[in-house]
Amino acid sequence: MKKINDIENLEIEALEAAAIQESVPVPEGMKGRIEEALAAKTVADSAVPEHDPEEKRPAFKPSGKKLMRWIPYVGIAAAIIVVVLAINKKDSEPLDTFDDPAVAYAQVEEIFKQISDNMARGMDMTSNNKE
Repeated sequence: MKKINDIENLEIEALEAAAIQESVPVPEGMKGRIEEALAAKTVADSAVPEHDPEEKRPAFKPSGKKLMRWIPYVGIAAAIIVVVLAINKKDSEPLDTFDDPAVAYAQVEEIFKQISDNMARGMDMTSNNKE
């Protein structure tokens, strides 16, 4: 039996020759499963209609007239979306903006104090659970 290092250093031709020389036992029922798989592939291939390569356009591509019919509707939908977004943008002003820097700083200090209190409470809970 060869070592892994010896096998890794072999050329492809040597590996193929070794594979041909060794006989590998085939599991029981393998031939039947292969035949079933080939039969299923044949049935599946016959169920799919073949595409004629000389056809000018694929069957799934709609004609130009069908596409042109939808252009006005797409334009109307786009215009409605633009109007709705423009109206919503005018009405939406952030709630956390301040004109006075002192008020903004006081708000930041209050938020940091809340964060600190919550962290201290969480640390107390974890230290109580450790004990």
